[in-house]
Formats: sequence, C-alpha cells, structure tokens
Amino acid sequence: MSVLWSPYLPPPDATPNFPEAVLRGAELYVQHLELLARQRELTALAMEMRSAGVETRILLEQERAERMEAGKARDELRAAVRASVVELRGQGVSVCGLVQRAGNMMRVLRDSCVTPDDGGNLEAEVMRWAIEEYYNAA
Repeated sequence: MSVLWSPYLPPPDATPNFPEAVLRGAELYVQHLELLARQRELTALAMEMRSAGVETRILLEQERAERMEAGKARDELRAAVRASVVELRGQGVSVCGLVQRAGNMMRVLRDSCVTPDDGGNLEAEVMRWAIEEYYNAA
C-alpha cells in the first residue's frame, strides 16, 4: 500500500462517475466565469471609450469655440474693411486704387507675420470684400 493512498480519495487511475447534472452544472459554472471575465473586459473597454469620448467632446468644444472666435474676428475684419472702403470712397479713391491698397495692406500684414501665409487666400478675400463694399456703398 502506498503512503499517498487514502481511503477518502479515489485511486489515481479511477475515473470519477459524476451524474450528468453535476457535469452540466460544472460546464455552466465555467461559462459563467468566462462571461464574467468578458464582462470585465468590456467594462474596461467601455471606460476607455468613455474616456476617449470625453476627450473628443472636449476637443470638439474647444474647436467650436475657436471657430466662433475666428468667425467674430472675420466679421470684425470685414467691418473694418467696410469702414475703410466708405472712407476711401468718400475721398474719391477709385475701385482699382482701393483694391491695390487692400492688397498692399494684406501683404504687409502677412510679411510682418501678423496674418498667416495662406497662399494669398486672405488677401484675395479682403480684396473681394473691398470691391463688394465699394459697389454696395454706391
């Protein structure tokens, strides 16, 4: 008789004969543990996604605020162009002279790094505004 043998344990070569309900219960318990592990993974993923969602929302709100500020700045610039056009038109400056002044002013602002170098888009827009305001003031 082996020292490791005990009357309370089945012999090592014996196959346990459990009822089908016990085996099914064990399978269900293992599935339950797997589901709990998956739930933990999904919860962690959801928390990460929520965190990313919060960060994205913050970035979108910041971008919206920047767009609103840019829109206000654009409106203020257009109002300044309008006021200059009305004043220069009152002085008898032609539309050609007005466009030249607007273009020169925008190039000076760009060269002094007050406005970004956007390939002349802002300069073209300001000159278009100047022409529109010139003929709207007529």
